[in-house]
Formats: sequence, C-alpha cells, structure tokens
Amino acid sequence: MLSSFTRPIGGRTYASLLVAAIIGTGLYLLADYLFLGDDSLGRCSGRGLRADNYIAECAGFFGSYEHPAHLYGLEPQAIENMVRADVLILGSSRAMAAFSTQATATYFRSLGTRFYLMGFGFNEQYRFARAVMARFPPNPKAIIVNADPYFIYRTEPQFERLLNGDAHSMIKSWFMRELQRWQRSYCPHTPETEKQWICGTGTPLYRSSVDGRWEHEPSPTAASHAVNSSPSHRMEELESVLQMADEFRTDSPTPGRCIFITSAPADGSTDQLAAAVASRLGATMIMPPDGTSFQTFDHQHLDPASAEAWSAVVLAQMRGPLQSCLGGGKP
Repeated sequence: MLSSFTRPIGGRTYASLLVAAIIGTGLYLLADYLFLGDDSLGRCSGRGLRADNYIAECAGFFGSYEHPAHLYGLEPQAIENMVRADVLILGSSRAMAAFSTQATATYFRSLGTRFYLMGFGFNEQYRFARAVMARFPPNPKAIIVNADPYFIYRTEPQFERLLNGDAHSMIKSWFMRELQRWQRSYCPHTPETEKQWICGTGTPLYRSSVDGRWEHEPSPTAASHAVNSSPSHRMEELESVLQMADEFRTDSPTPGRCIFITSAPADGSTDQLAAAVASRLGATMIMPPDGTSFQTFDHQHLDPASAEAWSAVVLAQMRGPLQSCLGGGKP
C-alpha cells in the first residue's frame, strides 16, 4: 500500500492545491501592495489622520490621493464642502502652499463665510479642477484664482489616466481610501514603534476635508530663498492662456466682478500674465503693495512664514469688494 507521502495526487486534490496556491499568492501580493513592500501604500504614516482630514500626498508608490479623492468623490465630506463653499480658491501647488495658512482660515471665519481651497499638487492646472467641478458643480459667490498661469491645457500623465477612467488607477484609489479608513481607526494614538505595518513611517501631506487646506509641518532645516521677480518666460503662452480663461468664463456661474486674480510670488514673475487674465475676465487684480518681499522654500512655493504674511495681505486687500459679492457672508 502506498503511504500518504507517495500516493499519486488525484485531479480534484491537485486542483484544490492549485486554487489554494493562487489564493495564497494573491493574498501575499495584496499584503505586499498594501503593507509589506518597501514602497507599499501603507508605508505612509496614518498617525495624523482625523475624522476631518486625509492623506493628500506621500512619496513613493502612494503618490497623490487628493486628485482621485475629488474626481471620484472618494471623500464625501470634502466634496460637500467644496460644492457648498461661498468662496473657491483655484490654483496649482503654489496656491495650495500660499493659502494653506491660519491667516486664510481666520480671514474667512471673520467674514462668517465658507471657503474651499480647490487646488492640487504636482503642478496641476485648471483642466483637472474643471473635470472635478463638472462632476460636482459648485456655485460660489466669489472665486480667487492664482494665475501662474493656471489656465493651460496640461495634465500630468498619471492624472490623465484618472480623467480617462483607467481601471488600475481607480482600483488603486479605492485601496488608498480604504487603507486610510483602517489607519484612522488604529493609528492616531499608536506609538511610533508599534503597528508600523499598518500605520507606516513615511511622512505624508495631510489635507483638510473642511476647507481643502494642506496641513504640513514646516521643516526646521528647510532653507528659505528670496524671490527672484524677473519676468517669467510664460508670457509666451499668453494667447493659449487667454483662450482657456475664456472657457473658464463660460464655465463659471460667478460674475466677473466677483472673480479675483492674484499670483503668489515665485522665481520668474507671472504678474503680467495674471494682469492680462484679469483684464480678459473683467476680474479684479489683487497684489501686495510694491516693495513687499517674500521668500520661498524651493524657489517655487512660499515658505510657511511668507505664506502667512502674503495670504493675510492679499485677502485684506479684497475685503471690501469680496463682502459686496458675499452680501455680508453667512453665519
């Protein structure tokens, strides 16, 4: 009689083993994808998650979640606050860095007004925000645009795939959302040395679901650079920028007098371009007084101290006309 070690494997048993091996491999790959790999989704720390924020960006494979979170409506609280906002602030990562300040929150709180910072990282421009607003139409009483130049027909390839409904991008986005749900439950009160397999160690950039501001801790070692205000070569794009600004004018329910154009300081000034956009839209151009100096941490984005100062000055300058648009704001 053959022992159990030498008896031939029957077809049904072989099929069962094969199915078990496939399932086991799939579960391992999923665990590696989510938690175990050096570049897994779970490498980003979830210890700063709250009920009213989410991870917007993180280095490595995680990349950007704020893009699909808005486009696919994965963060309903953020979408609801964007749609209900009285004031929308539009722009690229420069706008996000410049307006993600306590000064911005304090200003709009003093007006009793809901605002939402509707910008994106990775140098994202109007085309992506336009797609989001087409799916979830807002009806703001006023719009602030950081025209740097913003109105250009360009999207990074990874976000082009989102716009095209790429299945892999959609699945990855769903995993990013679900992972943060788990992290939100387990990680905020967990010591750094515990549950690293799910809570991660990488430093993410969080984003508020309430008003869209980035929540980032300033680096104590980051250098600051004085802004080089020499004119940018982007004036070469003026005609195409104005064309897309015309499309924005058609899309927007907000009257021109309640659209405010500005340009956050960065190397290579886009002030002239912003002024041309404001003129085309019949909008109000808002800039700090001449002689005001600011600094960036990477030549493109205002450092935290300058962002606080710049946003406070710019918002203060538009207070009168903005209040007129808001009709006194909302309690």
